[in-house]
Amino acid sequence: MASRAWSSIIRFLLIVLIVMTTVSWNVLPVKADGGGTCQIAYGLTPTSIPDWLMPAEENTDLSTANRYDILAAKLLSTGLIDGSTCPANGLNPDGSANGCGIELATDQVKVWQNRYDPTILSYSRSNDLPAK
Repeated sequence: MASRAWSSIIRFLLIVLIVMTTVSWNVLPVKADGGGTCQIAYGLTPTSIPDWLMPAEENTDLSTANRYDILAAKLLSTGLIDGSTCPANGLNPDGSANGCGIELATDQVKVWQNRYDPTILSYSRSNDLPAK
């Protein structure tokens, strides 16, 4: 265990070291590029707008037709879709949708994933935000 004198000396030396390094620290100004970095890295100029920031004109610009198996399983397990025509009501033992359940739920999954598109579009227009 260090004695009280050694602790004081070590503390003093640490303070001197910190003061010396921060006083002699030169802060160099950083110059920003005139847009060349974006052009080189991405092939775009900084003034171009990415697709996801472009305003949506209609609901069709927002609509998607992705395959969401978890949503299909939830729709089948809650009974919102009748899976009685499929083996095990369209569900695997682990609760996921089987092939028949996915095919049966495809149309409803598309409806569910696009059901809030009109609300999103109207909100984005009223607040000048990108809808995508």
